[in-house]
Amino acid sequence: MDKFWFVISMVGVVLMGGSAMRYFYLGAFLQIVGGILILLGVWSIRPFLILRYGKQFYEVDEKHETSIRRLLPKVFRLALIGVLLFIVGGIVKVV
Repeated sequence: MDKFWFVISMVGVVLMGGSAMRYFYLGAFLQIVGGILILLGVWSIRPFLILRYGKQFYEVDEKHETSIRRLLPKVFRLALIGVLLFIVGGIVKVV
């Protein structure tokens, strides 16, 4: 019988506090997605570092060099969106 009332009370807590907790979970989700996008952006910056500093260690032909240069704004945008999502998630969690 105790388990029954425990389940009923937990359902009540979820229903009553769901609106407040929803923003906390939304903020946490936004921060997780933002962190993943930041990591992807940082991981994708490796070819640019190789292009800039590692030409003596790696051979980069002309075709790959132009594709890497064309990809730079997309990677920067990806990391920027990740930072913004992380900040917005932190604000939503506080509210």
